[in-house]
Amino acid sequence: MTDSIQSEAKQPIQNKQFWIEQIKLKQASKLSGASYCRQHKLIVSKFRYWEQKLNLTHPKASQLVPVKLNPSEPVSRPMNTKCTLTFKGGHELKVYDQSVLPMLISLLK
Repeated sequence: MTDSIQSEAKQPIQNKQFWIEQIKLKQASKLSGASYCRQHKLIVSKFRYWEQKLNLTHPKASQLVPVKLNPSEPVSRPMNTKCTLTFKGGHELKVYDQSVLPMLISLLK
């Protein structure tokens, strides 16, 4: 047997449930992914793969819903767009009020 085959043979079988548990333990530990993997002798790239695949850190939004707001008073002058986010499918979110940007940025992180 070659060294690479031997090292693979020594690795325990790691299934979906194993990685769910590891990701939850890492989150509870407050360690970085690399530090957690180093302490638990896990391969960082495998950990990242399963973290993305299971998407436990950032659950997907169920669906984007179009929202139209009707201002209480008609706008007498054109408003300047402060920020435009373009999504797949061509949908756009235009932000006209600069005070909303910090909240929007925190949601996108």
